Amino acid sequence: MKIIELAYNAIKNAGVDVYFPGTHEGECAFPYAVIKKLSSSQFSTYSTDIHYFEVLCCAPIVSDCYELAEAVQTALKTIYPTVKSTRNVSEPYYSENIKGWMVQLEYKYYKKI
Repeated sequence: MKIIELAYNAIKNAGVDVYFPGTHEGECAFPYAVIKKLSSSQFSTYSTDIHYFEVLCCAPIVSDCYELAEAVQTALKTIYPTVKSTRNVSEPYYSENIKGWMVQLEYKYYKKI
């Protein structure tokens, strides 16, 4: 199983509605999360890549963003050390695209080449 799928399942099992990019359409009427794969980097002297992904926590009310972010962080702690937080957490911001509030959580995992 891929690590992104493992993270998806951990969040889903915590009772959070979770999607991949482009699969949820429309305005933010209820709290949900989106898992988005970011970049990767390679150590020059090791046979390991670091892959990054972020979880976008979306909610119609800013206070729900905090609760959703906590639920996602707790869910992803269940698959630690496979997935580790980079501790990059954004402040809540309003997105006109979804007409709701968002918080970004960044995570990383290691993969052998």
